[in-house]
Amino acid sequence: MLTFGTSGKLVNSNLLMYDRQTDSQWPQILGIAIDGKSKGTALEEIPLVWTQWSRWRQQQPDTVVLSTDTGYFRSYGTDPYGSYDKSGTYYDSGAPLFPVMANNDRFSPKEVVVGVKVNGRQTAVSKQGLRKKSVINTTLSGLPLVGYVRYGT
Repeated sequence: MLTFGTSGKLVNSNLLMYDRQTDSQWPQILGIAIDGKSKGTALEEIPLVWTQWSRWRQQQPDTVVLSTDTGYFRSYGTDPYGSYDKSGTYYDSGAPLFPVMANNDRFSPKEVVVGVKVNGRQTAVSKQGLRKKSVINTTLSGLPLVGYVRYGT
């Protein structure tokens, strides 16, 4: 089992972690070591459930939450860069703070996307576009995919 620390560095404007066992470097979004003894090794993927805390707590009552009582002063309830949901913040204007290795015209540089991975292939769907349409149909690796917004429980 690996334990991770934060390097204080970024790759493609994404947190670069290191593991304490081999000192390999792992970009958070890739989950694949890009340097060190573990270079090329992928972390096990764990599915993400994006929901409200009250809904999660109702469905998973035995969930344990880490304490924010860390001994350091920090507001863990707010994003230091602003909010994805409010205009006039870092997320809705200007370029990223740090350079990226590649650009793509499919989305604006700071657009929030939902990523999907099937059979080793990936795609991204605009979160805002999904909210507007409620349903998006596409294909990936020859498989039909349906992305939808689920309201309620």
